[in-house]
Amino acid sequence: MKLINTRCHVCENINFNYLFSTRDYRFNLSNNKFDLYSCKNCNLIKSFPEFNDEEISHYYPKINYYKNSIEKYLKYSGKYNKKFDNYLKIIRKLKDNKNLKILDYGCGDMSLVKYFLNKNKNIFGFEVNDSISKIDGFQKYKEKIFFDFKNIHQSKLKFDIVILNHVFEHISDPNIFIKNIKNIMSEESFIILEIPNSNCLQIKIFKEYAIHLDQPRHRYLYNRDNITKFFLRNKFKKIHINDGFNKFFDYPLSIFKSFKNYIKYSNQNIFYKILISILLPIIFLVYSFKKNSHQSIGAIFSLNNYE
Repeated sequence: MKLINTRCHVCENINFNYLFSTRDYRFNLSNNKFDLYSCKNCNLIKSFPEFNDEEISHYYPKINYYKNSIEKYLKYSGKYNKKFDNYLKIIRKLKDNKNLKILDYGCGDMSLVKYFLNKNKNIFGFEVNDSISKIDGFQKYKEKIFFDFKNIHQSKLKFDIVILNHVFEHISDPNIFIKNIKNIMSEESFIILEIPNSNCLQIKIFKEYAIHLDQPRHRYLYNRDNITKFFLRNKFKKIHINDGFNKFFDYPLSIFKSFKNYIKYSNQNIFYKILISILLPIIFLVYSFKKNSHQSIGAIFSLNNYE
C-alpha cells in the first residue's frame, strides 16, 4: 500500500511505509478500518483515509470528547489539580507578568479556562465544537470563548502563551494552523504543547490496539525529533521537551486499556497473550520510568522570529 501525492509536512518527504490497520478502540463508534503510515525519513505517523472536518466530526462522541465527568475529578471549587498547576508554574518561569494573555486552543469543556480564571489569569479559549455552549454555567465564561478563528483576528488580541493540550494531533493541516497561530502571537511568546508520543512503549508492544492511537481522530502522531523539527522549520526555538507535564497522572490507566484491547481483540497465539499478561507489571514499570517510553510528549517552543 502507498499514499499517493502525499508530502510529509515535517520533512517534505513523499515516501511513506504502511504500518498496520486499526479501528476506533477508544469509543467504539465505528468498525471501520483506518490505515497508519510512517514517513520513511522522519517517522511521522499519518492516518488514512483523510477526512475533512465535516466527515471526521461523525467520529467524535456526542458527549464532550474529553471525560464528560471531568468536573468530579478536577473539583474546580478550589481543590488542587496537578497538571494545570504545572502549567501555571511553567508560565511563571517563562514570563513573570501579571498581564499575560493566554489562549487555550481546543479548550473542550473549558476545564483549563475555568481553572486559570480562578487563579486570576487572563485566559481565553478557542473551541470548534460550539456544543460546549450547552454546558452548565457557560454564560459565565462566554465572553472568554471563541468559536471562529476569524473572530480572534478581528479582536486584535495578541497572545503571550498558547496552550495546545492534546490538540495538535487533531489538526488536519499543521502548516496552515501554525501560520494562523503565529499571526495571533505577541513578540517573545510561547507555545506549551502536549501530544501523544509515537515512540511510546504502548504502540511498540500493543501496536494497533494502543488506546492513544485514537483513530481516526488523531490525524498525525509525532515523536520528539519530528515535532521539534516541525517547529524549528516554522521559526520557533525549542525551550524544553519531556515526557509530559504530568507524566504519572495524565492518563494513568492507558497502558491497561491498551492491554485489555490487545487481549480482547488480538488474534495472537494464546500463549503469547499469557506471556504478555505475566510481563505486564514489568512493562508498566518500564513505561513509567524509562525516558521517552511514556504516552505523551510535553514541549515548550518560543516564537523566535516574530512576524
